[in-house]
Amino acid sequence: MFGLRLDPIKLSKEDYDNIIEHKKNIGSGEDGTVYYMGNGICYKFYHQNNTVNYNIQNRQLDDQGVNIAKVSYDKVPTYNTLKYIDSNGVRLIREEALYLATERKSKVELTQLPLNLIYVDGHFRGCAVRYYRTPYSIYAAANLPRALKVKVCRNLLIKYRELIRNNIYPVDLCQRDKYKPSKRVNSNVLLGYNLEPIIIDLDGKSALYTEQENGAYLKYADTNLATTVLEILTHIDLTSDMSDNDIDELYEELVNAGFYEPLIKKYINTYRLDDQEVESCINDYARIKHGLK
Repeated sequence: MFGLRLDPIKLSKEDYDNIIEHKKNIGSGEDGTVYYMGNGICYKFYHQNNTVNYNIQNRQLDDQGVNIAKVSYDKVPTYNTLKYIDSNGVRLIREEALYLATERKSKVELTQLPLNLIYVDGHFRGCAVRYYRTPYSIYAAANLPRALKVKVCRNLLIKYRELIRNNIYPVDLCQRDKYKPSKRVNSNVLLGYNLEPIIIDLDGKSALYTEQENGAYLKYADTNLATTVLEILTHIDLTSDMSDNDIDELYEELVNAGFYEPLIKKYINTYRLDDQEVESCINDYARIKHGLK
């Protein structure tokens, strides 16, 4: 089942303390803190209360081949309903997900998966990731001219499809600052200076890794993709609370502008379009001559 893995990075407590003291902290979030190590590489150390030391040989998989709880799929999945805990209330086993990520690196060419796992005094503490020198969230693409928006969204779709083909489901493409929901800066897709979309944070919590195709997890990923792409194309915040009036006006605006009515109706009712339907929306937008920016 397991293929070739990169050798883990083994640090002593002294090494770790030296990094914390002398290396540049380039970001800290709910899950961990990232330090720039030079040569385009960062070390991401998870907060200790978020990590789980786990014997990979004794792992327990659910019936979909992944170390998270079975979640309820009878409701329409949205961008904020996915549970990251197992039946005992334990958080996602991130170490296992990172092993799966390092194994698939040779098959994923368009997106940089996490690199080596990091251990401090023998305890799992994080992973090495690539550093991207860009300050822009993918939502900056909403301000681009029409042709460039289309190009960005098509490239994002191509990268998304490669991940899905390898049973990697990015479930945090569409993300908000939990303290300031209107802010889009926390998206897990960056926009490079060359306008290339860069999917990041695929180190466990923000991506689900399975051994086989998983239709339920695909719904979550599709929801994120559809919302992100439509927000870029329309320059409309689709995750804000909307009244019935707002929804009716949005529906009318998008359909009148030239988007295919059944797809817009499906998205407004379910928040989900599959990758083919997202591609159709991108193509519709490319043909629109008026009515939207």
